[in-house]
Amino acid sequence: MARRYGPPNTMVGNMIVRTPSTRILDMEGDYMRGQMLRALQNHAKANIELHKANIEIYLRNPVGVGEHSDVMEAVQAELDKLTVHADRLDTLQHHFNNN
Repeated sequence: MARRYGPPNTMVGNMIVRTPSTRILDMEGDYMRGQMLRALQNHAKANIELHKANIEIYLRNPVGVGEHSDVMEAVQAELDKLTVHADRLDTLQHHFNNN
């Protein structure tokens, strides 16, 4: 989309008229808002999947992970991390999803 710069408003007689350049910038702002919200949601979803995969590894092969002697503690840590991203996703969808 072409950007138009210039004064945001124009005086016509005694009235201030909103120029097309302002409307174009508003549309770009809406587009950017949507892009940022989608990026935040996708980031949260990806991290949820990452932590779910880690939990599955611990559950299916607890002996195969040598650096974690306490598998239950490691699973709980992954659940805590997953919960942070799930809460973030819920918050985004509840408070900012007006698309």
